[in-house]
Amino acid sequence: MNQLNSAKPILYYDDISPVVRSVLMLIDVLKIDVDLKYIDLFKGEHRSDEFFQISPNRTVPALKHNNFVITDSHAILIYLVEEFGQSDSLYSSDKMTRIKILDLLFFNGTNLFRKDSDLMTEIIAKTLTDMTRHSTKVLECYGSLETFLTNSSFVAGNDDLCDQGKQIVSPFFKGALDTLSTMTGIGGKSSAPVSTEVVKKAQEMSLAKSNIFKNLFAFDRQLIRLAGISGAIAVGLGAYGAHVVMMNDNIPEVQKNSFRTASMYHFFGTFGLVASSMTKYPAVSGTLMAIGTTIFCGACYYYGLTGDPSARKVAPFGGTALIAAWISFVL
Repeated sequence: MNQLNSAKPILYYDDISPVVRSVLMLIDVLKIDVDLKYIDLFKGEHRSDEFFQISPNRTVPALKHNNFVITDSHAILIYLVEEFGQSDSLYSSDKMTRIKILDLLFFNGTNLFRKDSDLMTEIIAKTLTDMTRHSTKVLECYGSLETFLTNSSFVAGNDDLCDQGKQIVSPFFKGALDTLSTMTGIGGKSSAPVSTEVVKKAQEMSLAKSNIFKNLFAFDRQLIRLAGISGAIAVGLGAYGAHVVMMNDNIPEVQKNSFRTASMYHFFGTFGLVASSMTKYPAVSGTLMAIGTTIFCGACYYYGLTGDPSARKVAPFGGTALIAAWISFVL
């Protein structure tokens, strides 16, 4: 037993991460007594200056054993099994078997887990818009795994310890595959052939999830274009009002107030068009918003510029349409 074994290791973790779970699984198998330090990724605790001193790349897991720090999950797995393993059943003493295990760990780090990391990064950053793109990459990785299984029962050989989750490479793949399966809707054991039916079902499930997400956060492009035009006109009229109408001493204050009201509600209506694009009935909300903004603001602009009170008579109709537009958001 190495002298480092005399101190209790400290594991910095967040079990939302599959690579963290792989380390936790191995710790459980080896019955290692460790101190667990939770790092909440969703709260950004991994970006703190304190954690930076432990893990300069700001990722979990990180393992500290006395003054020895490891920040790569693959290296942590190897270190733990070599430092705390009681036999070579988990990490064979045979050179070629070890190379094969390392080969698969590197495959996970550069391919399988990379797909998971890309997906989780977009989820945490709230920038995920295309689940189908991710599921396609996952299916490609699954295809690679099946190739590894062509001549052996498990990815790192035929030892049934892998099936029991006790082979060092097994926890890593299980952690990554569990997360990818959960997030993309692709299931199945990694040691079983992926049939055409399974692949087809996985693609259907992934597409369904992607569509749900898109429908929840999508923008109606026509309304966005209309909002762009409306916003540009609002800025132009606002500038004209500030530099011409408001500076003209011959225009009565009541007309200037009307122009100010028109400008303010014009911007409100523009924002309303953007919001309408995300409602359940964008055509209804958008139409009411556009009509209400045009009539109400148009009437106020006209009176502000000309002083003709006749246009003010139609303003209430525009205001009613705007109220109806905002109410339609709750449908």
